[in-house]
Amino acid sequence: MLTARFDPATRTLQGTVTETARNVTRGPLETLVLHRYLEAFRDGGTVFARESGGHLRGTKLVYDGRTRLDTLTVDGVPHLARTERSLVPGDHTQLRVRLATPIPPGATFVVETRFAAHLPTLAARAGSLPGFHVLAQWFPKLAVLTSEGFVSTPYHGNAEFFADFARYEVTLDVPPGYAVDGTGDGPREPGPDGLVRHHFVADDVHDAAYAVVRDGAITTRRCADVTVRVLAPPGYGVAADAHAEATCFGLERLAQRLAPYPYPGLVVIVPPRGADGAAGMEYPRAFVTDGPWFAHRALAPLGLFETTFHELAHQWFQGIVANDEVAHPLLDEGLASYYGARLAADYVRNEHVDALDLVRPFAAARDVPPPDRPAFAYDDWDYGVSIYGRPALVLETFARTFGSESVDAAVRRYLLATAFTHPTPDDLVEAFPEHDAAGPTRALARATLLDGRIVTSAARASAVERLGPASLPIVRHVDGKVDILPEGTTEAAGSCVALDPDASNLLDPERSDQRRCQGEHGVPSALTPYVLPFVRWVTP
Repeated sequence: MLTARFDPATRTLQGTVTETARNVTRGPLETLVLHRYLEAFRDGGTVFARESGGHLRGTKLVYDGRTRLDTLTVDGVPHLARTERSLVPGDHTQLRVRLATPIPPGATFVVETRFAAHLPTLAARAGSLPGFHVLAQWFPKLAVLTSEGFVSTPYHGNAEFFADFARYEVTLDVPPGYAVDGTGDGPREPGPDGLVRHHFVADDVHDAAYAVVRDGAITTRRCADVTVRVLAPPGYGVAADAHAEATCFGLERLAQRLAPYPYPGLVVIVPPRGADGAAGMEYPRAFVTDGPWFAHRALAPLGLFETTFHELAHQWFQGIVANDEVAHPLLDEGLASYYGARLAADYVRNEHVDALDLVRPFAAARDVPPPDRPAFAYDDWDYGVSIYGRPALVLETFARTFGSESVDAAVRRYLLATAFTHPTPDDLVEAFPEHDAAGPTRALARATLLDGRIVTSAARASAVERLGPASLPIVRHVDGKVDILPEGTTEAAGSCVALDPDASNLLDPERSDQRRCQGEHGVPSALTPYVLPFVRWVTP
């Protein structure tokens, strides 16, 4: 349960959080760990400030955010004096509480905190601009508790968040003249001191985030058995309608391909110009998109709704399956990138407009680190190509080679088996069949998704060469004959060899060596990998 009062003029919050949890470890619980994420924006010495270089998505950080705890009780007993507030030197985003009395295994306990928070200038997901405020990661909360103990890390520069599923009951008091929406559903009513009281309740979610928009408007649409609400600033009515339409399209497609959206409502937040620091971020039952005030479906071929589709896919990954985004970011960002790109291509009704073809020259490069590392182990470039690009290319390669139904079937098994839990990469790999003559196998998924293996093929003077996991077939065309190219080097019989002519394999870092015909001259252009996506785009 969370109650808070927000003052947009001073960007301050006063609130109380009551959390009920259970000791799921095998022994007595002697300490608790809480997150205070807004402390990442206190000064330049925090882990987030150091790792991010003082900016995120091109927006410079202003160090004016913080969270103060005024009281902390466990089962009614004061514990504020028993806290350790610097688990990492210079960083206060984690707080450890030494319990006066250990909590036995299986016992339920209640943690209550009274806090005061100051939202930072909007730059990194949370914060304020004049008339537009995003309340995200804005209250103190318990870290994830597993059978092995608490899982907690500081707020890293690249990484996002990890939390347990719960029922959230939120009461938020805000001055009149502001539209408020986010995680959950509920009425609004007159509050104390002339404020407006907003109630939100959400079951089986792992976070709660809200936008507070001066003179904002909420557009409502019903589709796929979901009530979609779009919260937009003044003058963004065209964009609100367009994002509502795109969201409904995606909800219906993902329900068919994976599973129906299990929540009754979803909120899409359209940020105003200058609020790029909040754009493109997912929360349970809500997300922040991007795009100008004149966004319209006619502009979809320009990629205007790709953020909407990516963040919508996050409602499944990491909304329904809440993986640890610090330890295993490929599970949410990789899957969301794949399904977001597929939705974008379907939306423009043109299979030749394909964002994955455009990222292939970068994400399929030989020196890209494997996507099995924690988020903080990458620099900004490698994080993008390894975590967003490479897993999406793997799944698209599977789809083009074996059919998208085989990919959807495996991901659906993963989704249904791990819904409302905290899965690991092994859970995703185990969703692929151990043996499948007509689809991707478990061994192939592990080699390409986790180990980062690439699959290369080249047509040489008198032979064809292929390297990579043997369970990914590469089609060889020899004088009209179709074969399966095994791993290794084989004799290239016939006058003409064309490997993978339909560009099914997106994991090959070099596609300019896919064809050799006797009597042909000239060297394939080094620009071929970059020109191919354009050719696919303009060719009907």
